[in-house]
Amino acid sequence: MVLNKKYVYQQNIEGTTKAVEVESKFKIKIKTEITLLEQKNNGDRRYFIKELEYELIQYEDAILTAITEMTNKICSIYKELDITVNRFGNIEKINNIYHINKEWEKVKEWLINTHPLESYKIIRGIEFELKEEKFMFKNIQYIHFIHQYFFLLGRALEPNLHTIFKKNEMDQFGSGVIIPLKITSIGKNTENNNYEKVFHSEMELSPETIKRLKESVNDKSMQPTFFLNGKYYYNDKRELDYSGFSLKEELGKNYSTHSYLEMKLIEII
Repeated sequence: MVLNKKYVYQQNIEGTTKAVEVESKFKIKIKTEITLLEQKNNGDRRYFIKELEYELIQYEDAILTAITEMTNKICSIYKELDITVNRFGNIEKINNIYHINKEWEKVKEWLINTHPLESYKIIRGIEFELKEEKFMFKNIQYIHFIHQYFFLLGRALEPNLHTIFKKNEMDQFGSGVIIPLKITSIGKNTENNNYEKVFHSEMELSPETIKRLKESVNDKSMQPTFFLNGKYYYNDKRELDYSGFSLKEELGKNYSTHSYLEMKLIEII
């Protein structure tokens, strides 16, 4: 990525979620602009990330519509992010917290006026998060467009090289439980000096993590399943051209989600 160039990505997300007896399909389109502002000798990088468009195309469950609407509104406070990440894409600093807090005041007013009863606990939770940077880091890290772009950042782009490392994922049903994964990836050169990198994951759940997941869905007998597999394509300048993720989580027979995330470079400004 060239300093101060704007890289515009289109992301399409679609999938199915089941909660108890309700199964819903969803489709989301996101357009995001990413600019590398600074790169330090220790590998730290500063990015400005701007969400240009967000469109929830389909969400079938009427009961969850209000929750989805509130979640999307809350995420909008992070539409513009100035962040510093380490050499592996993990957030080290948020440089525009003042702007985020200003945006939150607008969203909080909207929540109070639109969903006064449902939003009380949500507002308390967000206000706590905004006072604790480590919780902000975690929340922002798993916003879809950021997560997909930074997932393999800093991993060697060398042909036939197997790379094994660990990443933390987040339970998809809002329990806040962290799911540790072991990631295995391998890269190869393709036509015209382009490059492909493919990865797959394995869960590394501790007994305590399994216990917390069981408690989150009130099912003591279930065995959790979680996997995240994907691929990346880079051009001859080693700029990210395309990424595709497949994510699946099952917490017993009543809770499951399977989604596919596709991300394409559509413009460099």
